[in-house]
Amino acid sequence: MTGKILDIEKWKTEYPFLNEIWKFYDKLDETLSETDNGAYSQLCSTVGIYGTDRVDEKKNTCKRLFRNTFLLSNSGYRFDVFSKYCDILYIWLYFEIEKNKLDARIINKIFQDSIKAAQQKSRNKISCPYVSYHEILHEPEKLMKLSTFNKNAEKFQSVLMNKNDSSDCSCQKYVFDCVNIYNDMYGKYCSDEHSKDNTQLCEIAKQFGTLYTGYLFNKRNDISYELKPLSSTTTNHVVNCQTNIDSVISTSTGEQSSSVTSKTLNTALGTMAGIPPFLVLIYKFTPVGTWFRSKYRKGADVFKNVDEEIEKEIYNPRYENANLNYSQATYNVAYEQL
Repeated sequence: MTGKILDIEKWKTEYPFLNEIWKFYDKLDETLSETDNGAYSQLCSTVGIYGTDRVDEKKNTCKRLFRNTFLLSNSGYRFDVFSKYCDILYIWLYFEIEKNKLDARIINKIFQDSIKAAQQKSRNKISCPYVSYHEILHEPEKLMKLSTFNKNAEKFQSVLMNKNDSSDCSCQKYVFDCVNIYNDMYGKYCSDEHSKDNTQLCEIAKQFGTLYTGYLFNKRNDISYELKPLSSTTTNHVVNCQTNIDSVISTSTGEQSSSVTSKTLNTALGTMAGIPPFLVLIYKFTPVGTWFRSKYRKGADVFKNVDEEIEKEIYNPRYENANLNYSQATYNVAYEQL
């Protein structure tokens, strides 16, 4: 999965607020137990479409796919949760095929068989409808990101409306990525002349447009970040994200050599699109930055008497980490190293 838009392990780190999804994905990805292996071996041994290449891998995926399909069918989840978990099943199957370099046509046929079996033999006689991201012609992994938003729109709204949520920055980044993906894909694949060839893609994209507008853009007065309408041609970037600034600066100013610190800081500055580098340096390395951070942490009115206090900091600085030695004849100044 290296280099993929949707790298599951990377997603788990970058988007912790989607923890429910990662837990269920891990459950689907579990190794077969002896019980499961025995329960589904006979079903998968009767499948006659494996061919002659990578037969063991295909059979193993077959058993895991039957297990996962029945897991969902027997779950008793309410409809919205069931639909959300079905989408995770589709994502898991896509990467199962990619990871093991399997023939998608064969595995998708097995998936269809597992759906029929679940509808007939599972406790609730229901199953996920058949969906395959491998059958989507264009950029399926980007589409997965939109679909995940669609199934979790309330969660995104909740995080962005809660200004104290520690995941607000990563949530904002996810949403902006989705808006950029939507604007790019909808224009290329969902115009009148192309939409009939991209029915499933355009359905997911249109649903994203509806949910983004209803859950986020129309509620933008309750969200502390600027949200643009989908019609905007401006590429969206994460800005004004205090969590990002503090974590990046903290990382870059730890116990490191000056060369490593410089490299880390440059990389960090590059990740904070929309924030001029000199402002970040002022934030960390000047008395004004020290004053601003102390005000921010205390929750005080930052802009009260701002002119007087900044002037005081500039003309009466505190040299906490620098040495200033002077005599009447000479001045030796040791500058703090960045």
